[in-house]
Amino acid sequence: MHYNNVQMKADKKQIVICGNYGIGNLGDEAILDGLIRLSETCWPGAEICVLSSNPRQTAPEHGIKAVQMFPAGLKSTLKFWLSGQFWPTVRAVRRADLVILGGGGLFTDEKWRAVWIWAVQVWWFRMLRRPYVCLAQSVGPLRTRSGRFLARRVFREARLCTVRDAQSAELLRELGVKKVTVFADAVFALGYEAPRARNIQQYAVLSLREWGNNPAWLAVAGAVDWLWREQGLRTIFIPFQESGDDDKLVYQKVKSLLSEKPAMEMKTVDDYKQALEMIGRSRLVLGMRLHSLIFAALGCRPFVGISYSSKVRAMTLELGMENFCLDFDKLSSEELIAALKQIFAQEKQLVGGLEQKKLQLTYRFFEHEKALRDLIS
Repeated sequence: MHYNNVQMKADKKQIVICGNYGIGNLGDEAILDGLIRLSETCWPGAEICVLSSNPRQTAPEHGIKAVQMFPAGLKSTLKFWLSGQFWPTVRAVRRADLVILGGGGLFTDEKWRAVWIWAVQVWWFRMLRRPYVCLAQSVGPLRTRSGRFLARRVFREARLCTVRDAQSAELLRELGVKKVTVFADAVFALGYEAPRARNIQQYAVLSLREWGNNPAWLAVAGAVDWLWREQGLRTIFIPFQESGDDDKLVYQKVKSLLSEKPAMEMKTVDDYKQALEMIGRSRLVLGMRLHSLIFAALGCRPFVGISYSSKVRAMTLELGMENFCLDFDKLSSEELIAALKQIFAQEKQLVGGLEQKKLQLTYRFFEHEKALRDLIS
């Protein structure tokens, strides 16, 4: 379907942003603030509405209008109709001058429903004849035929496609998506607000997510014990998500495996800004959640990434930290400790490299502005 006849209004723009918002994931909420910042830069005074899984939470948290995103299951669709949420969502999309789908790792079939959920959103955009763009996403892995088909369809019909790593761009080109550009994760829109911390404190930050494989948790526990015994660093565990995939469950697993129980404590935060501040003051980050590593880059703090998904390794490559990315399935405490030793030995050099990458990726993200304005013109 083509949108050649769609004209952006000369008056105040109506922008809809759709993504994995309202589920209490710190990284996704930071992405949303980044996309809001981009929209306000491109179209000053724009009226922005978010399609959210929890609009009652999203609206006050981000200071914008929010409505329920389109459901992708039979029960949720019935509830959507009966609760009166259908028409507010349809009206919001129908009024939109542009719909932004993203950012983040939406299109992966590691969990089979993920690609379907976002394909359903795009189906509604097309039904309501609204132009949409796919911004600042990572794509893959896509191991199923249906996952690859749906991703191809969504990205090929978008007015603009940008991704946050070169690996995603390569995968999309393999799928036949010719026009795709590598910019940066939307959280780098906040780069100007995350100056390098000058009061570094003696603790490490740990971020994990539920992903099975108990031997990996034993390896992490060994590294936490080592930081406590050999470096005198307590590890602070920050849950990046507490609903659905509850990170606190992993904390309990690792805590039970520690030889030194005082070596780790958990601190919950109210929002991603608190997590960003805590990471910025830390000595280093040991992170499985992708945005724990991006937050580390914004704070110019060295990190070791634990790659459970291709998007983690791809991001460490973008940040120039690929030598500090370890595979989750092959994780050992010896390997983790060796990486941590290397961080302490190269700390000044690594901090300097991350400062440069932060600036580069912040500028690169705002290259979206020209691309979007060219699209509108």
